Amino acid sequence: MRQFLLSLLLVVVVWIPLWVSSFQLVPTTTTTSSTRPKQRQRQGSTSKFAPLQRKILHKTNTYFLFGASQDDETTTDNKKQGCFLNWGLLLSSFSDGLVPNEKAQNFLMNGLVQTLWRDRKYTIEQRVEQSALVSSCCGPTDINSLNEMLDATTTEETEEKELSWQESLKALMSLQSEQEEEESSSLSSLSMELRLVYIPTAMYALRKDSNNTPGKQRQRARADGKKRRNEIVQLLKEKVFVGQKVNILSVTLDFDDGSIKQPEGSKDRSKFPSNGKEALDDWKPNLIYVQGGNTFWLYHCIEKGNWKDILTSAVMGKDAAVYCGTSAGAIIAGSSMETATWKGWDDPSVVPDRPTYKDWADVRGLSLAGDISIFPHMDDTWTPLVEEKISEWNESKNIVRCLWDEDVLCIDGRRRTVQELSTKQAPYENATA
Repeated sequence: MRQFLLSLLLVVVVWIPLWVSSFQLVPTTTTTSSTRPKQRQRQGSTSKFAPLQRKILHKTNTYFLFGASQDDETTTDNKKQGCFLNWGLLLSSFSDGLVPNEKAQNFLMNGLVQTLWRDRKYTIEQRVEQSALVSSCCGPTDINSLNEMLDATTTEETEEKELSWQESLKALMSLQSEQEEEESSSLSSLSMELRLVYIPTAMYALRKDSNNTPGKQRQRARADGKKRRNEIVQLLKEKVFVGQKVNILSVTLDFDDGSIKQPEGSKDRSKFPSNGKEALDDWKPNLIYVQGGNTFWLYHCIEKGNWKDILTSAVMGKDAAVYCGTSAGAIIAGSSMETATWKGWDDPSVVPDRPTYKDWADVRGLSLAGDISIFPHMDDTWTPLVEEKISEWNESKNIVRCLWDEDVLCIDGRRRTVQELSTKQAPYENATA
């Protein structure tokens, strides 16, 4: 009788949700204009969809993308309005935007801790399924794993109820400690690991104005990329995971050739992916960090290597990683690539089939933040240029988000909200159009 009840419980907890999920629609299916919700207005201002203000948003605020809240059942047209990062941070500068910004770090950690819960639940479900396959008639033989899965599900649900990431991580670490204390536990081999995929491809673009040889330029770019990756790991270790038993596994992925380099965090090479496709898919990264540099070269390599779909899948849905894009990494996440042409900083001639700025005027980005396009490294000197460029845009190009170096644009795709967090005092009071 006990085995029968456990088998029945397995069906309810594991197989039915898997079966139901196979019929669910992803959040990028088409919606008609009749089902699109009415746009909300911010207090003390015109609608964010007013002619100019809808396109250039300067002030710090939190607003709903397309007016949709987490309770709305609205879906979006991916071709026109983009899709949504599950957890995303778009910024101009790591050192000025994220390092001194505690609120942005908290947002980052909320996402990362959720991915750690995802990892725990996924591993336990795998063990229960394997156990059920061994004894398909009598149900799972690994009772400890089944109990742990139920505990993980319950704790994960409570994590959604206004718990801070510190409280959620503490609960997760407590469960981990209990496993380690139980020598007979079937989960005693589990370890808490956070997987980082660092993508510095934009930095690797060759510069025609450099006096160094191509080989020397690549060597310096890789060394610089390694240094910046270490800064990200140090931030996680020293400011957020301090005192916690969380091991960070990190790899560098180059979209140009799909290679994986500089694996760190373990001497066991089996813990690391062997290629880029595996790094973004089977490895199930917790954090994908796309570094700045030449935006055109980054987009070219994504297009050339057919990375768009796999990258998009990696940062959307229930198994999504947290996406962090700096400068070029923020621009490509936006709706339009044209904002990369405005300053004339990046050289488009590194891309053979699009060697001029005009060639990029109608190129779409990955559209991972709805219809928002990103203009990074904003300051007062660029205001006339931005207003001029936006006045030339047609209505289909929608919103431009200008990010100062102190800004971090935080995207919560589950609730479809965008929040701009800045360490700048009295931000942009004179910059609103």
